[in-house]
Amino acid sequence: MLRLPHRMEEVLLMACGEGVSGSEIANRLGVSRQAVSRALREARARLTQMFLELAEVLNADVVRVSSSGGFAVLRSRQTGRRMYVLYVPGSGPAVLFEGELDCSGANRAFCEKLLRAAARWGLISEAHEDPRRALAELVRRMEE
Repeated sequence: MLRLPHRMEEVLLMACGEGVSGSEIANRLGVSRQAVSRALREARARLTQMFLELAEVLNADVVRVSSSGGFAVLRSRQTGRRMYVLYVPGSGPAVLFEGELDCSGANRAFCEKLLRAAARWGLISEAHEDPRRALAELVRRMEE
């Protein structure tokens, strides 16, 4: 399955999503700074590899990968449309296809999951009244 180990996820989210220093992470988790540094390096490498493998599976070109933001932007070779891949902590990658997404009904849970993950990565603010507007903001941030 395409997922990072829990501890690696935790370290990566603290460093990238919350902006916590390596020393502070080491103190919080009760490990050495070297262990934190090694976990961060390996987590970034695994996340990047995960996005590259996903691009291959989806027959897409990689436009951008941000392991520190937990996302990748791909372009489908079949349709030419963009695909936005966001790593959802605890679940793995989720793909949002370019175009208008209906966040009601069956898609509501998917939209909420993406927005929670984006907030944990620090890509958008936690509060969002309109999920479609928040997703548009997320896509804009991924394109920057």
